[in-house]
Amino acid sequence: LTLTLYFETAKEAGASFAIVGESGWGKTYAAKWYAAVNRKNNVLYLECAEYLTKNMFLSRLLSQCGKNSAGMPNGELMEALMREIRKMDNPVIILDEVDKLQDSVLKFFITLYNELNKICGFVWLSTYAIEKRVVSGINLNKVGYRELFSRIGAQFITLNMPNRDEVSEICVVNGITEPDRIAQVVNEVKDLKGDLRRV
Repeated sequence: LTLTLYFETAKEAGASFAIVGESGWGKTYAAKWYAAVNRKNNVLYLECAEYLTKNMFLSRLLSQCGKNSAGMPNGELMEALMREIRKMDNPVIILDEVDKLQDSVLKFFITLYNELNKICGFVWLSTYAIEKRVVSGINLNKVGYRELFSRIGAQFITLNMPNRDEVSEICVVNGITEPDRIAQVVNEVKDLKGDLRRV
């Protein structure tokens, strides 16, 4: 529900957010669910990876718009992506595991933001690694990092660890209703810093 609120706010207001939390807290699950439910409502979801080049990054976003980008150079890809997004009502781009992007691709976000400011919302999802990386980049005066921080709202929003009630509800939905068994799962998850994969 927390993530959905940020996705909706980014979408409706053309705002940008960077949301961080431990691995296994449900960020990817929530984002994929939101994107699937709202696919026709201009929600673009991209799961980032270390191997993504600028070309692959843009191609995958453009394919989310239903367009084929085979063989297009970066400049044409960018122009095509801008055209498609500008046709949309209240689009939002959700970049999951954004900390995995290479520096050159991560800093390309500055160009995306500059082109689409107030037209498109952006949400970064990551572990705390992205916060450390951006803060470190700023402290070391690395080119582009202060601009990145400014464009994602000059703050990192920290999710709360899944609590006892939330873990219990997940257990019940999945057929585990015995109080002793639920308590066991809750305790295991707490020991693992809230990793819902264990649930």
